[in-house]
Amino acid sequence: MLYHGSKEQGLRYLEPHVSTHGKSYVYAINNKITAACFGASHDDFDFLMDEIDGVPHLYECYPNSIEKVYEGKSCYIYEVSEEGFIVGKTGWSAELVCEHEVPVINEDYVKDLYALLKEAERQGKCVIHYYSEETKYRDMLKEQLGARIKAFKLTDEQIQNDPRLKRFMEEIGDSDETEECIDCS
Repeated sequence: MLYHGSKEQGLRYLEPHVSTHGKSYVYAINNKITAACFGASHDDFDFLMDEIDGVPHLYECYPNSIEKVYEGKSCYIYEVSEEGFIVGKTGWSAELVCEHEVPVINEDYVKDLYALLKEAERQGKCVIHYYSEETKYRDMLKEQLGARIKAFKLTDEQIQNDPRLKRFMEEIGDSDETEECIDCS
């Protein structure tokens, strides 16, 4: 069984849509908690997400980002068959894609995504890495967010207009490494 998180209720089929990968896919995940993480709007600068040994790990990019993104937000988790899904197309091994519409097998309602994540954390089914001022954590963020800034070719203006990125850039300073990360020419 695979899972797909959505804000839309009552879907009978999941239709392929173009996302950041530039190709039209239906996206699904093996882990229901990880799928739920896609049930509310967020982007690559709110938190980092990975699966380690099948367990979702969320790394806050700024204080309380998980709570800000998920508290009070509901979603629907759709179950679909694994048939037609392939791995290795998006660069993230936890993510599977299908090029054609997929029938929904079951739909579950999640009333509060933050409550779901906190309960999953309590049960050991999810690990939340809360924002930390520790050097090791900040270095990890610097590396990951710097790479994303470079990959998305964000301009200085875009960075200055996003309070999350502006704060991030101000905190890491004007090191040579920072200049290298945001040099998009």
